[in-house]
Amino acid sequence: MDEDNYLSEIRHKSACESNSIRLEKRSITFNARRENFDKVVKKLQTPDVEEFKKICQLFTREKQKKDLERIHLGLSCGLPFIKIFLDTNGALYSVTGCLSGW
Repeated sequence: MDEDNYLSEIRHKSACESNSIRLEKRSITFNARRENFDKVVKKLQTPDVEEFKKICQLFTREKQKKDLERIHLGLSCGLPFIKIFLDTNGALYSVTGCLSGW
């Protein structure tokens, strides 16, 4: 009988330890997913009108991937953003050149 109690205690301890390890790994995984999701959400925030104007003007001088992504998001927001983009001198030329490799 004593041996049965001893074995059940060992089994219980082992189960508790493995459970705590499993919960810790799960927590780490969820935190990593949450951080990645926050980065994606931050990246996908659409620019406002003033910010979009600045991005278009900057893109004509120095082409960066993040600015191209922001222009893409802005152009998908509607006609006011498209008008701003087309009214910016050299913006269409810069995007075309960037996408074609010139």
